[in-house]
Amino acid sequence: MNIYSWDKDTSLVNGLIKEKKLPLKIIVKIKDDLNMLKKFIDHHSKIVTSESIIIFDNNSLGVDYNIYLEELSQHCLVIRFSSFHNDLHNVEKFKHLYESLQESSQFYTFLDADERLVYINNDECIADSRLVDKLMEQGRNNVIYGTWLSNLPGIENKFKIRESDDDLMKGRAWGKPIIGCKANITGFINHNIQLVKNIGINNSTHNFFILHLNNLSATQRINANIRKLKARGFIENNTNVEDIVSLKSIETDDFNIKLYIEEIIRLKNGSKIMSSSESVPHIELFDNGNIDFYCNGTYRYFKKYLLDSEVKYDVIDNSFLKKSIKSNKDINYHIEVFDTDLIKGWAVDKFGDPCKITVKINDINFAYVVALARRTDLKKSNLSSGLGGFVISIKNVVQIGTNKIEIIISNDSHATKTICSNIVVN
Repeated sequence: MNIYSWDKDTSLVNGLIKEKKLPLKIIVKIKDDLNMLKKFIDHHSKIVTSESIIIFDNNSLGVDYNIYLEELSQHCLVIRFSSFHNDLHNVEKFKHLYESLQESSQFYTFLDADERLVYINNDECIADSRLVDKLMEQGRNNVIYGTWLSNLPGIENKFKIRESDDDLMKGRAWGKPIIGCKANITGFINHNIQLVKNIGINNSTHNFFILHLNNLSATQRINANIRKLKARGFIENNTNVEDIVSLKSIETDDFNIKLYIEEIIRLKNGSKIMSSSESVPHIELFDNGNIDFYCNGTYRYFKKYLLDSEVKYDVIDNSFLKKSIKSNKDINYHIEVFDTDLIKGWAVDKFGDPCKITVKINDINFAYVVALARRTDLKKSNLSSGLGGFVISIKNVVQIGTNKIEIIISNDSHATKTICSNIVVN
């Protein structure tokens, strides 16, 4: 078998994809992550045949990694592509790929190497061919919104599901879609939230989950961030972690790049990924399919989520919406409440997708949220599909005297808007 080039062998590759008619095709996007790729293949080979796994490699350089890729090409379709890695999720840029997948599969999904597809009911986690059987029960016009479950730091089989943070709602919004071959898709479709404006929040099953193994170790997080910096052209391929840590200043307006570098420096200087306490509400998944919950409350929260036909969001009405919109072309937003207790408002980008909100208090990062609260007013005004609200409590955080507050709004296209204000507490 061969390793193909998308740039040079587009017609041939699409022909090979169309040739194999299969119920589910899993596409993995990857660059230089040997350990994760091996585990990805091991997990998903129990669910589908090797012919159903398509590897899109973003021109990796690692010697051992490329040796393994050659081995995989004997069983899987391996394709190299040279454009920005997230371009793979742009339907228009990879039009022929999506057409080939629609023609040759009943369902298809794009995953990263640190993600694992599973099906969970009340008492079992399914990660074998029965998952495909469950999927075939769904309509081909549908999109199945796979819910992200993020692992507890350093623990590979425990995943946080905190009701207090509504982890399941956030996971459904930012998880990965399993797309029916007849679903009408356009635009950029990496995460579920990016399909909602076209497909809508449907009543499909909540039982499909994407296990997100993104908190295994500090080294994993550092390497992942370095790969993202290279993909964005901020650093050269030969740049190492010491070079990044020694940066005296960060010359960029890209908010995501700043976050990647800040996390690299923090982790390199000895900080933990985050608290690894197992006292965080979680679900534990065992190799034999058994599952266990942190407590009865966690079980009830999870069970209710499986039974709900639609994820519920807070509803906020704003009758003066159109008069209050502020814009910097790429971002529309409005801060409705900004006082010593609360910051509340909404923020969406020009496509209607929820923005990311970071709050700094006296130059210290205090909060990071995604504007996922339901806003019926935004939907009525055609600004979003109905999401975009946020509420951040700063009660008991600000100090006596003058406090510098920064609200940084950003989107996936690297546009940012910073709102600065001083709040005085007597």
